[in-house]
Amino acid sequence: MQVYVGKKIRQARRSKDLTLYQLSEMTGISLNYLASIEKGRSNPTLNKLFIISKCLDIPLGELLPEKV
Repeated sequence: MQVYVGKKIRQARRSKDLTLYQLSEMTGISLNYLASIEKGRSNPTLNKLFIISKCLDIPLGELLPEKV
């Protein structure tokens, strides 16, 4: 699941032409932690996913797999 979430965040970020640095500034989440999430190395909390989804202007559900 971690890899799926990270890929979805990366796709959404790139579709908005945002760098990791810009997303970090928008979310208040460290650049290193965001990079770790995108690479599937860290498992973000639901609260962090909510913040990321709001800043990327996408529904939270789009970041989550259909079946867990």
